[in-house]
Amino acid sequence: IDVYAILPIWLVPETSQYCVKLKYSKQLADFDYGPTGLPLELSSHPGKGIARVEDFLKAQSEYVNRKGLCFAAIGPKEGSLRVIRQGNSIRCTQSNCFFRIYHSIVDGAPLVWSSPEEKVEAKAEWIIRDDGKVSPVQATNLCLGTSPLCHLHLVEKDSSNQIIFENYLELKETQNHVHRSERKRIPLKLSSHPSCGIRYRVGTPNWDIQFITIFPLFIGGGPEEKSIRARLSEKGEIILDETGKCVVRAVGNILEDGNAMIGTIDNSDQPRPGQPFQVNDNGSISPVEAPHLVLGFPQVGTVSNALSSEIKKKSIIKEKESPDLLNEEVLEYISRYM
Repeated sequence: IDVYAILPIWLVPETSQYCVKLKYSKQLADFDYGPTGLPLELSSHPGKGIARVEDFLKAQSEYVNRKGLCFAAIGPKEGSLRVIRQGNSIRCTQSNCFFRIYHSIVDGAPLVWSSPEEKVEAKAEWIIRDDGKVSPVQATNLCLGTSPLCHLHLVEKDSSNQIIFENYLELKETQNHVHRSERKRIPLKLSSHPSCGIRYRVGTPNWDIQFITIFPLFIGGGPEEKSIRARLSEKGEIILDETGKCVVRAVGNILEDGNAMIGTIDNSDQPRPGQPFQVNDNGSISPVEAPHLVLGFPQVGTVSNALSSEIKKKSIIKEKESPDLLNEEVLEYISRYM
């Protein structure tokens, strides 16, 4: 399994070792290109470039599709989008979409490709540096970056992408620990992939959206102590913290093959329960309501020869449906994680 085939892309501090650099930064900065623009290949990651998640992984939510958005990712260079500069903005010549920040301009914010109507000027303006780094105009202390970790997903139970937990018997036993004095969290290490475990994001592990704190969950290697420690509640929730507030759920609570997993804390008087999970006899973990699925690596596809034509077919600009985009973006975050 090539767990590094598709990498996330988000904002990181300009001093981070995970900053990415454009291969053709000078030409792009100098507007030195033809009508089809330049591919967003990376010099920092040879053989890779900035692409769209949906060109490699499972399709995204209908809401995001309806808003003319697509999350960005780092993938094989064959999927690199070709772009030109339009003022301080970066526009894809294949789809006419703009490269911008989704939600707040903060460390850890993800990147999207959006239609011209949805580009939101403040979040779509970039400075292309001499060293190949790219920063938001409004936050030059941040740059485009990535992670050495791979998102945790749901996959089919018989998939070779499933993960097996080393301490699954101990984790299963924690569901019977009713008294607080008995409760202990077990490191989520993998026996299927030695020296790997479930991890938080490097750097800033979480970000806040209104009343919800979100912890993206990843699979990665490294010292054992970096693996997240967890326990099961009496109802089968996977609890990630000592207070019992951080629980695991699928994005949008949608239990489908390919969906990503997150930890959430509801900062309210009546927090939502987490989704219930079961530890299987082989050491895998399934949602109780979807026992045909297990936790695992994302199943990565390859760029088809028809990629360019597919992008062009999807490039029809949709009419703007709401005058209050920022409010709808907040609602979208809440709807995706509730």
